Amino acid sequence: MLQRFTIVVLVMILVSASASCNQHSKNNQYGMKFSIGAAASTPNDRLKVGPIKDPFILGCGCYLKLPDDFKQENDSDIFETDLDESAQMNIDGKDIILKLVRREDPKGKTKVGSTRSEVYASGNIVVSVEYIVKKICNPKDEDCEDTVYSANITITRNGIERKIRALGPCGC
Repeated sequence: MLQRFTIVVLVMILVSASASCNQHSKNNQYGMKFSIGAAASTPNDRLKVGPIKDPFILGCGCYLKLPDDFKQENDSDIFETDLDESAQMNIDGKDIILKLVRREDPKGKTKVGSTRSEVYASGNIVVSVEYIVKKICNPKDEDCEDTVYSANITITRNGIERKIRALGPCGC
């Protein structure tokens, strides 16, 4: 019985090792991938961005979502700002309040393709947002209050950087 158990364990180890040998590396070469202890984390693992759990911004503001969530109209904002001095994100499972550090508004009249940028910070986290106008309200549409933006969000903490693309409205 002990011999059969030992054989089963050895077969499992060999199958596992064989699977590891067949993994592609970054340069498309086959080879073993060894790890000791905990699994190695990537920058994306260390700066996980998720939906804001407890939003503090109500009313006028910008409400950015991941592109798929925006298209499906899911209620899962990953970045919110009150158009004034504060913003909010969920990073590594925690809602974080960010304060405005710098803002650059577009020169001239806002039109499709215009860009503006903002930088926010909280402790060792810096969040840069570049907004690109995707859709503007028709001046004749009195009910339209939002401008739709595509945004490039860059989160930096302790030299680790994560870039995310988002979509969403800004307005009242």
